[in-house]
Amino acid sequence: MEMAAEQPLPLSSELLATSSVWTWIDSMPEGLVAFLLITPPMGGAVDMQAFATRACLGAPNQPMPDSTIQLVIQGADAVLAICGTETALRVSITPEWAQFVRAGGTVVVVIGADPLLPTAARREVDDYLLGAVLPRKLWMGKTRLAAEFTEDQVHGRACRCCGSAEAPLHPDKALVTRVTTGVVRDTVTAVCTDCLVLR
Repeated sequence: MEMAAEQPLPLSSELLATSSVWTWIDSMPEGLVAFLLITPPMGGAVDMQAFATRACLGAPNQPMPDSTIQLVIQGADAVLAICGTETALRVSITPEWAQFVRAGGTVVVVIGADPLLPTAARREVDDYLLGAVLPRKLWMGKTRLAAEFTEDQVHGRACRCCGSAEAPLHPDKALVTRVTTGVVRDTVTAVCTDCLVLR
């Protein structure tokens, strides 16, 4: 009797929040860029390709596309919102990375198909990236800083788009925050009526 092959899981907000994330600054032919790598959680098949497709990422051997990922910096964290989805991912970033992005630096978001240990050092990350190119298990795309959230916007007390605190405010995206690896916290952002009508 043949066993059915394990089907990749869709990347839910919970799986996204338990994924591993690395940030660093490095050079490309066009100059310095800020990299952000996301790999699936250990111990399970997750459909990262579908996630990369929704974010409009491309293969490394193709011209790098502009992604549909909206990047926001809030304090010491970066918030990634993917157009067409209802969730966003919040990850910790270094002051150097944040300063480079705030100054207008390009961000390259990299999605890997295979898991990588959260404790992996930079050299292991480089080896992972090199090993994922030929099997086509890597997708990349560019984005830039969209805005900076206030605490009121993060916690749904002000509109995520314009910052207005005028009532009524309508529930918007669920913001998934990684407290530690495997531990997440959800907050729901809000949008005002005017911004909701403009969508």
